[in-house]
Amino acid sequence: MKFFTNIFTRSFIVIFILSVLVFTLASHRPTPAVGYDEARYAGYMNILHTYGIDGVRGMFQILVEKKDSTNPSPLRILNYFIGELSCYFTSDCGINNLVAVSLFSVVALTLVAFFLLFEWFTPLIAVLSSSLFIFSPLLLHLSGRALQDPLFALIIVSSILYYHRCWTRKNTSDSIILGILLFAGFLTKELMIFVYPCFVVVGIYYWKSTNAFPVKRIVAPLVLAPIVYLKIIIWIAGGADAFFSFYLSFSQQFSSVPYALNYHGPWFHYLVDFILVSPLTVLLAIVGMVIPEQNEKNKNGKNLALLYLLSGLVVFGALSLHNIRYLLFVDLFIRLFAVFGAVALLRRISNKRYFLFAMAFLVSCIIGIEIYQFVRIFVIFGTYDPVTSVLMQANGFGV
Repeated sequence: MKFFTNIFTRSFIVIFILSVLVFTLASHRPTPAVGYDEARYAGYMNILHTYGIDGVRGMFQILVEKKDSTNPSPLRILNYFIGELSCYFTSDCGINNLVAVSLFSVVALTLVAFFLLFEWFTPLIAVLSSSLFIFSPLLLHLSGRALQDPLFALIIVSSILYYHRCWTRKNTSDSIILGILLFAGFLTKELMIFVYPCFVVVGIYYWKSTNAFPVKRIVAPLVLAPIVYLKIIIWIAGGADAFFSFYLSFSQQFSSVPYALNYHGPWFHYLVDFILVSPLTVLLAIVGMVIPEQNEKNKNGKNLALLYLLSGLVVFGALSLHNIRYLLFVDLFIRLFAVFGAVALLRRISNKRYFLFAMAFLVSCIIGIEIYQFVRIFVIFGTYDPVTSVLMQANGFGV
């Protein structure tokens, strides 16, 4: 019975049940037509299911010969490989299998986020932030789409957790798990390389605050993961020439791809997009960032979260193409700071019972607005890709 009275265990069970219920409901909503990338990934999955790795290699060779960089790379294999495995347990092998992967990923993401926040913060902050993250309109939207972003965010947040453990513990297993997660990240999206600068920035903070640099536990997984990835992915691609030829063509033609021309923009597009999706949450997050924190554990956690948030915005903002789907892991930290903002507004309430009641009420109001934004933007308006111009139209601004 002591197991179920532990505050961590009880909170974990609540977060798990809540996430399963909420995301299952969100994933079964009426959705827009299947998107281009979704259709391509479903096609790759069926090729893998029918012809194996040779089929994927053949598909990739065709794209290389045509110098076609407009299609998503078939080498982003992990997401649709997991979908292909589910084909053996279902009657079909299509979009719904990839949606199931997204649904599993968002549930797992909220649980891993809970583990991370519980290590960084006090139980109240961890539970409220995890609960608020579940109702992120972006996360609710992606739970019902056949895109790779939920799995990619799950891997990034898991990597952040084990990167933290590599700095704060002396377990070799943490380093091994971090390496596996980084490798999985590369197999999901090449954008995993852009998470590395975030690790460097946060690593400097760890180094300065601990006066220690566990080289083997930190450097080994960061270096070995991309090396192993390149060896395996080049084999899948059919050779180094084909692999580098495709990505060279992609980098040269990227600026002329219609999607990039229509939806690229300055780095602050990300800030605008997050405001358009969750206005009250972002406003509270700004308050939470600037208000000093007295609790030492929360103070250290806030520093780490702020470094990931800012470095993520800067690094991904440097890309030519901006889409907040890529920054789903940053959305977690925005909701975390929103909770700190709410706490700051209510900290004058000295009575603990009244404080908790007021906090529950305020968080409930925030969740209500998040649900309203999700329904308005993604259900009623039918937004598929949450880019600035579309989000403005969904919010009633003429564009």
